[in-house]
Amino acid sequence: MDLYNLTPFTAGRFIFLDGTGRESLLVVVKATFALQEGRAVIATAQAPLTLADEYRGEPARSSLLRASDLAPFKPATDVLLDGFAYTGRRSRTEVLVALQVGTITKGVQVFGERVWDTSFGIPSLSSPRPFERMELTWERAFGGTDDSHPEYPERCEANPVGRGFRSTRSRRGLDGLPLPNLEDPRAPLRSTRERPLPCGFGPLPPHWTPRARLAGTYDDTWQKERLPLLPEDFDERHHLVAPADQWLAGYVQGGEPVKVVGATPEGVLEFPLPALLPEVVVKLGAARETPPCRCDTVHIDCERKLLTLVWRARCGIHGRVPSLHWVKVQLARGAHVA
Repeated sequence: MDLYNLTPFTAGRFIFLDGTGRESLLVVVKATFALQEGRAVIATAQAPLTLADEYRGEPARSSLLRASDLAPFKPATDVLLDGFAYTGRRSRTEVLVALQVGTITKGVQVFGERVWDTSFGIPSLSSPRPFERMELTWERAFGGTDDSHPEYPERCEANPVGRGFRSTRSRRGLDGLPLPNLEDPRAPLRSTRERPLPCGFGPLPPHWTPRARLAGTYDDTWQKERLPLLPEDFDERHHLVAPADQWLAGYVQGGEPVKVVGATPEGVLEFPLPALLPEVVVKLGAARETPPCRCDTVHIDCERKLLTLVWRARCGIHGRVPSLHWVKVQLARGAHVA
C-alpha cells in the first residue's frame, strides 16, 4: 500500500482491528507551525509522528512528554500546553497561567518553591520563594508517592510523580515537605488533610486514574471472550490525553482564537488556529473513498513558539485489505497555505 503525501506535513497510514475485530485503516496527518507575529505559519521542520508514548524519564517515575499520535479515534479535541510559567520580575512569587482555546478557559496558579512549616506547632504553608520561570510539568503539581511506611506504601493514583502527597500512615516528617507549585486557583491547598486534584496542562499517561478509569475491565471474562480486543466497557475517551477541562467538544475547524497568558517572556501569546483541512483519498479496488479527516489534537509549545495539529481519518477495510492500493493525502480545495 503506497502513501502519496501531497502536503507539506507529516503523514502515516496504519491498519488496526477495531472494537469488533474488523480491520480498519487509520491515516494520521501531523502539521507543525511556527508562531510568528500573531499567526501560525508552516514550519520549515515538520515534527515526525510519535509512534509510542514518550516519557521524561522512567515511565513509572516521570510524566508523559509526548503522547502517541496513533490513537485510532478521539471523540473530542485534545488541547495541550507545554512550556514554562514566567513572572516577568525576579521579585514575584506567583503568577497565573491562563489558556483560552475556543470554548476552553483554564487557569493554573504557579507558585515559587514552598514547603510545609511546623515551626509553631501548627502546620502552615511557607511563603513561596521568588522565581523568574517555572516548568509546567506534572512533577510540580499535587501528587507523589509515599513509601516511608514499608508495609503501607501509598501513592497519588491521579499523579504519582507530583509533590505534596502524604500517606495517612506516613512516617515521613511533615516539616519541610515540598508543596505543589501548580494549583487550581479555585481550590488552593490549605490543610495537610486535603488531597486536591492535580492541576496542569500536559498529557496524562494511560495508567493514571483520569485515563485508567476509562480503559475498561480486564478480568477473566475478558481474557476468555475478548482478548486481544478491547473490553466491551472500554470508553473511547481513554484516547484523550489532555485533562478533561482541556477537551474541546467536537473537532476544531480552524479560525478558533487562542490566547495564552503567563507562559512567555512577553506575557501574552495570541493567534487563530490555521484554517487548513487535509483530505484523505483511499483507493480500494476500482473505487475511491474519502473518509472524514478531523483535527482532534492541538498542542501549543510556548517555549519554542510552535503549534502542532493532528488530523485523523478512518476507513473500514475488513475483507478488502488485498484490494487496498494506495492512500493519498492532499489539502482540500480552497485551503490557504501560509
